[in-house]
Amino acid sequence: MEYITNEAWSEFYDEIEPVKRREIMDRLLEEVEDDGANELRKNLFTERHKPPKNAVRDVDNGIWHVIIVPSNLKLQYRMTPGTKSEIRRSMKAIGVADVDKTDPVQVSAVYWEIRNTAKRYFTTCNGPKYARKLFGILSSSDAEQLRKTAEDVWACAVGVPEHYKMVEEMRIFSDAVKDAFLDYYDDGERVFNLVVKDKQ
Repeated sequence: MEYITNEAWSEFYDEIEPVKRREIMDRLLEEVEDDGANELRKNLFTERHKPPKNAVRDVDNGIWHVIIVPSNLKLQYRMTPGTKSEIRRSMKAIGVADVDKTDPVQVSAVYWEIRNTAKRYFTTCNGPKYARKLFGILSSSDAEQLRKTAEDVWACAVGVPEHYKMVEEMRIFSDAVKDAFLDYYDDGERVFNLVVKDKQ
């Protein structure tokens, strides 16, 4: 699937801090001619950062779905219609399920928002608390962290879609998460390909 890059919105998709993104979005909505996806961009951003009841801090609902989708692969031996429903709920929450697949501008707006979400998630994968082992006694090395992240990306891009026979339903999400990973990590492509080989 081909995705359109709207250069006018590059600053918005490059930035990962919600407050700054909102400022950029508000400015671009005023300054940039609507390409047919401005309302969708606004809605995607609003839903992504919509706080739950009694929230005391900013939230990023999109990151939750990047985290939860790979976990469904661990449920493969007790796959139920409910598991598939959970995946579909995630796809709906991040805009994949409802976007007009015949409109490349709208599809691209969803793709780039998910890609931004994944990029923000990857920034949290670089700390010492990520991928702890031995009940948290030892921290993962950088190589181990990258491998663990690559495995999660593989689950989003290949494992879950293929196992649950949802490849086309998840295509935009899968492409966005994988592309974000390959772009974010210098050694991402090599490590991802190793994971793909090991999973075959």
